Amino acid sequence: LYSRDKPRNKSVHLTGMFGAPDSAFGSVDHRRHRIRRQPMNPFFSQQRIRHLEPMLRGMMNKLCKGMKAWKERNTPLHMYHAFNAYTTDVVVEYSMGESFHYLDDPEFTPQWSKTIQSIVQMGVQLKQFRWVIGFFELLPRWLVVSLNPDIGPVIDQKVESLRLANLIINSEKSSANSTDKKASLPKNTLFHALLDSKLPAEEKSASRLSQEIFTVISAGGETTAKNLTTLTFHLLNNPDKLQKLRDELNRLDPDGTASLVEYETMPYLVSANLCHRSRTDDF
Repeated sequence: LYSRDKPRNKSVHLTGMFGAPDSAFGSVDHRRHRIRRQPMNPFFSQQRIRHLEPMLRGMMNKLCKGMKAWKERNTPLHMYHAFNAYTTDVVVEYSMGESFHYLDDPEFTPQWSKTIQSIVQMGVQLKQFRWVIGFFELLPRWLVVSLNPDIGPVIDQKVESLRLANLIINSEKSSANSTDKKASLPKNTLFHALLDSKLPAEEKSASRLSQEIFTVISAGGETTAKNLTTLTFHLLNNPDKLQKLRDELNRLDPDGTASLVEYETMPYLVSANLCHRSRTDDF
């Protein structure tokens, strides 16, 4: 399956699911994918992630505050909405330097979760008919929604991704002395690194960059949110396992101040059963 001597291209069938053929995810050719992925690799290293601890802790505090407020309502909370708001705010803050602030919404921005679900559902159709997304992008939105309600939010997000790409490019071009708000966007983010990389000029266009934004934000937030939601279900469905986890945290981190490095040394928290079998009942 994996080979250094004989690299394999991606499946055209699978890479078409997000309608982003110019993104690293959508790159079929092995060499093209490697070129596009290379400037992004440092941003996903363990050391780089550990540097995010202050931001991650701040986002987690927001999430906990929102959950505590929801508890007072005495109504069920859709955990996927809460976790999706958290993971999306994290990935956007990290990749672009400015959060969407979904966690600031007391409702955890449920419409964003619906958009993500639409993207996933449309992905199944786009695997079979790659030309569909391009066709729908040419039509008025009201007609798109009437023909296929799921694709409306997908196109909206692609349009928003293009807007964000232009915002990043403009912020890069703005002078340091500019009073334009765009010039105040934080630097040293994932997408600024792409613009500063040795990639060819055509790889730094707004059109291509928007596809990277679309895939990173959509996939980066959804997968982790889904895992956290599934894990939460199994912990609540297995009270003895939940109690075991609580006992370990109370013993090793009674004040809730442990660092990421310290969390990584907690046996049960990082056990293979807890981290890698979150989708099964037997853990």
